[in-house]
Amino acid sequence: MSGSKFFKHLGEPLYIGKVRLKNRMMKNGSSFFWDDPTKGGFINDKYLGYFEALAKGGVALASTTTAPMMEEGPMPGFKTHSDEFIPGWQKFSDTLHKYDCLAFHQLFHLGGMSPLLFKVPPGVASSSIPKELSPRPLFEVAREMTIPEIDAIIERFSGTAERLKRAGMDGTELNGACNHLLNSFLSRAWNKRTDEYGPQSIENRARLYVQVIQAIKARCGTDWPIIALINGMEPDLEDGLRIEETREIAAALVDAGADAIEIRVEHYTWTDNWKRRDSTHFPDVYYYPEPPKNVDAMLYQKEWGRAGNILIAAEIKKAVSVPVIVNGKMDWEIGDKVIGEGMADAIAMSRRLLADPAAPGKALAGNLKDICPCTSCMTCFDLGEHFQPVACRVNASLGKEKEYEIKPAAKKKKVMIIGGGPAGMETARVAALRGHDVTLYAKENKLGGSLPVASMVKGFEREDIMGFSNYLTIQVKQAGVKVKTGATVTPDMVGSEKPDVLILAAGGT
Repeated sequence: MSGSKFFKHLGEPLYIGKVRLKNRMMKNGSSFFWDDPTKGGFINDKYLGYFEALAKGGVALASTTTAPMMEEGPMPGFKTHSDEFIPGWQKFSDTLHKYDCLAFHQLFHLGGMSPLLFKVPPGVASSSIPKELSPRPLFEVAREMTIPEIDAIIERFSGTAERLKRAGMDGTELNGACNHLLNSFLSRAWNKRTDEYGPQSIENRARLYVQVIQAIKARCGTDWPIIALINGMEPDLEDGLRIEETREIAAALVDAGADAIEIRVEHYTWTDNWKRRDSTHFPDVYYYPEPPKNVDAMLYQKEWGRAGNILIAAEIKKAVSVPVIVNGKMDWEIGDKVIGEGMADAIAMSRRLLADPAAPGKALAGNLKDICPCTSCMTCFDLGEHFQPVACRVNASLGKEKEYEIKPAAKKKKVMIIGGGPAGMETARVAALRGHDVTLYAKENKLGGSLPVASMVKGFEREDIMGFSNYLTIQVKQAGVKVKTGATVTPDMVGSEKPDVLILAAGGT
């Protein structure tokens, strides 16, 4: 059965090359830092557990990020550089295939994007730009790649793709966006070369990306699907990518063999304090706490960053004949609308699928009230920026899916929970789903604890704090929890109720 009576466009199948997506939602590649460097960067059960939950949850395609293909220093990430890693990636692809979910892998090279919070030797890029002239002065000064090094990295991209094909993967997501290596050739802000890879023409700037695509196709076969991820624009950046250029770049990548174009936007917002890092591909952060003074007209501005890249994706779609995938705080509601209006063909999400891996299936079934919302708090990204294991503020089971699996309790107990905030509600929800007799007491007249106050303080434009409060309120009641609001619990009440378990969730003070 295809389609959805609730989101009919989003629920339709889509072909990328010759592989079929059962719907129009994908999880794009992102770093998790769940690998154990002491064990060699092999795939582990923690990683497999999340992606199994994700595939089971209904997403059509899941892309994983492998360790960046750099020689310049030790980098975290699940490794791919030799055949010893194939069995782990085979487990990964087998896990996704059980649920009719395509397994792609994202390949990328950081290039000159030296991590700001993790010291490694300077990388290589299209050009070596002094700090005082660099779009990112905090980056270490990269060394300009030589032609032999360019040839070597093309070989490494294609060899890695071929190795992962042997591991049962379905395709490649090539990350030529952000400030990564491939983008350093595409963007005139980063590319100052004078040879055939220089900025003198679109053909020259796209040459490396084109050669990588062609080399992967040569190694993996012409039917091997490739999603080419690019910055649709680089607003606010002198000599940054403009839509007129990226339309031509996208067309060149398709001519080279790309089977889909995925659009991200890299924002460079300058502040008085140049040490502050405002460059981001999260459009909701770009607008918070207030929009920059001069927002480019190509950026969708009506919803404080939600779906911020759709106008750019629509322009790219006019230039190519393959599917266009858009990311940037997308969701099922606006995604269905965008696809229906022909602005894009599919949506890519990440943060929303960390908050609730089962969101795609719930959306297509019309169960929106059961989707745990991403609150856009950026906890996940901040941890990743510090090279710490990624976690989620609203999904405690992220990376612990097996450990936190909700199973029927061996013995039914009478549970009394004091506190109607998020801790009390989540405790009540899980306990009730396990079969316990749960009563939740809240001093206030409604559930939510301090969440409504936090929402007022932080505003409603970006962080969906009230959405999380409403979600938990609904889930508690659906789970059969008995809720008593406006109730101040005393020791005498506890003595009268005689619970088997008393849980105090009344706040941190």
